[in-house]
Amino acid sequence: MKVKQLKTLIINIINEKPRFFDGVCAKDIKNLLLENYEISVSERTIIKVMMEIIDEGQNKFGGSGYVCGDDSTLTWADEHSNANSKMRGLHKYWWFNI
Repeated sequence: MKVKQLKTLIINIINEKPRFFDGVCAKDIKNLLLENYEISVSERTIIKVMMEIIDEGQNKFGGSGYVCGDDSTLTWADEHSNANSKMRGLHKYWWFNI
């Protein structure tokens, strides 16, 4: 699946099921996509797409984030709940709704 297609799919999921990606890491998203949509993509691709969605979105608080179908904002933090962390790596990214 191409990045653009995955991005469109994830945005559609977020709008239809706003809490689908609440409290998950890239590995969890990979498993959710495989189990629910029979889509297999790499964790690196998931991180890229999720960060694009977050960066392009504008949340109700003025920062980066994507406003979901239930008016919550999907954003990210590192594994220690530090928003905008400089730490990087596959296991460092977590997404949640606020």
